[in-house]
Amino acid sequence: MQNKNEKAFAGFLVRFFAYLTDMFILGILLFWFKIPALVDQITNPTGLFSRDVFFSYSLYDIIAFIVTSLYFILMTYSCGATLGKMLLRIKVVSTEERDLRFSEVLVREIFGKYLSAFIVLIGYLMIIPDEEKRALHDRLADTRVIYVHEEGAYKSYKKKKAEEEKRLAALKSAASTQYVNNGLAGQYVMNQSGEPAKPMQAGQTQQGMPVQQGMPVQPGQPGMPNQQAQPANPNQARANAPAFVAEYPVKDKYSDGYNKPAAPMPNMQSNTTMPQENADDNND
Repeated sequence: MQNKNEKAFAGFLVRFFAYLTDMFILGILLFWFKIPALVDQITNPTGLFSRDVFFSYSLYDIIAFIVTSLYFILMTYSCGATLGKMLLRIKVVSTEERDLRFSEVLVREIFGKYLSAFIVLIGYLMIIPDEEKRALHDRLADTRVIYVHEEGAYKSYKKKKAEEEKRLAALKSAASTQYVNNGLAGQYVMNQSGEPAKPMQAGQTQQGMPVQQGMPVQPGQPGMPNQQAQPANPNQARANAPAFVAEYPVKDKYSDGYNKPAAPMPNMQSNTTMPQENADDNND
C-alpha cells in the first residue's frame, strides 16, 4: 500500500495514459502533414516526401519529430503539463520548488526521454519501484510528476524530508567534531536507525570493549588516542592470570631436587600440586 507521501506522486499507469492521450492529439495535428506526404508518395515516388532527406528519415519524419518535440517542450515549460497530463490532473514540478527552467525541460523532454526509451523502455519502468515515482529523465532533470490536488502534500513531504536531512547532517557534524577532539577524526559508525552512534570513550576499542591491561597498544589505536605503544610485560601478564591456573613442579634432570617455575596448567585447582616422587625414580 502507498503511504500518504507516495500518493502525491503520479505512478506509471497514470503517466502512461497521459502519454497515450498526447499521442492521440499529436496524431490529429500531424494528419494535416500526412495527407500531402501520402499524395506525394503516390504521384511522385521520388518526390520530397518520399525520398530520404536525413539518413533514413524522410521529410515527413523530420516534421513529425519537430512538431512532437515542440509540443512537449513548450507545453511543459509554459504550463508544467501537456494536454494529456492536464486531463489526468498531473504536472511536472522542480524539486527546488520553483518554476521549471527551459534547460531542465529541454534535457528532460529530448535527451532524457531518448535515454529512457533506449533499452527496452527501462528508463520508464524505473517509475514502478521508485518511492518518488521518478523515471530516468526525471532523475536527469531533477523533476517530479505529482498530482495537482496533492501539491500541498508534496510540499509538506519536501519540508519534512529537508528537515530530516538537516537533522542528520547536524548529528554527523557533532559526532565528527567530538571525534576530532578525541583524536579520532572521521571515525564514527552509524546505528541501525541511521543516526551516528555515541562516541567511544578513552580505553575502548571499536567494539566498545575495554583494553586489557598488560597488552601492547599501537600508536593511534582507536579508543586509545593519547597513549604510546608499550611492550607487553610477561610478569604483569602472569600476575593478571586467572585464579584457576595452577603451578606444578618441574623436575630438573641435572639435580636430585625439583624446581617449581610457574607453568600454567588449565582446568586444575590453584592449590593442587603433583606428589613428590621417590629418589629411586630419579635413576630410572
